[in-house]
Amino acid sequence: MISRRLYQHIQSHNWFAVAVDFLIVVIGVFVGIQVSNWNAERMERRAARTYIERIREDIDASANSIGNMLTYYRTVKQHALAALASFDRPEAELDQQFLVDAYQASQILMRSVERSTYDEILSAGAMNSIPDVEVRRRLANFYKNVDAIEELMRYVPPYRETLRRYMPYAVQAAIFEHCNDVASVDARGFVSSTLPERCDLGLPVETIGPGISAIRTPELKLDLARRLADLDTKLKNYQRLVERGASLDRFLAEAEI
Repeated sequence: MISRRLYQHIQSHNWFAVAVDFLIVVIGVFVGIQVSNWNAERMERRAARTYIERIREDIDASANSIGNMLTYYRTVKQHALAALASFDRPEAELDQQFLVDAYQASQILMRSVERSTYDEILSAGAMNSIPDVEVRRRLANFYKNVDAIEELMRYVPPYRETLRRYMPYAVQAAIFEHCNDVASVDARGFVSSTLPERCDLGLPVETIGPGISAIRTPELKLDLARRLADLDTKLKNYQRLVERGASLDRFLAEAEI
């Protein structure tokens, strides 16, 4: 409509009307661009808030997962300390509990920090949708720290392999049957694993005695000491992850996105 009227005004040399029509067109284009920009910015901010909310949910899920690992590895450490102390006792005083402690000291639990939302942000190139530079910096630093700690946590000391080479299979099979991890699932679908407090292997004395003798070696005792040092490292770093995740969550809760 405006283009037809503009053409008519040009034909009639009504330059004032031409200028008015042209100004109307320019203002219309400008307003349209501004509205589009405002709408895009609003959608970008909404996406940023959604990302932050999801990252906070990931942090909460990770706290549950790491909390499970802390509980699990504290139990493993108790078994490791008991087994190490048993190495200095006369063999005649030991029973099946030494076998259980030695085996449970070798247990591992592999879990990863939940980072699907952060990886999605990176893969979509959406980091700049988060307007706060400090928020972006804190997120990057946190997940860099996660990468470093998880690389360290993947290390498995030689004790686990050494024990399984020396311990008779009949003993290992009995422990696996009677002392295996106990898994439970909560309402959100989170799976937690624990070690049983007590378990009876049901093995005859003629099997328990040779099993104890087979694993009471200087090599295994040294490897067990190394295993305890590794457990201390894991417990300390997992606790740090929980604390840093909680700190990041508090920061994100207060950030204006």
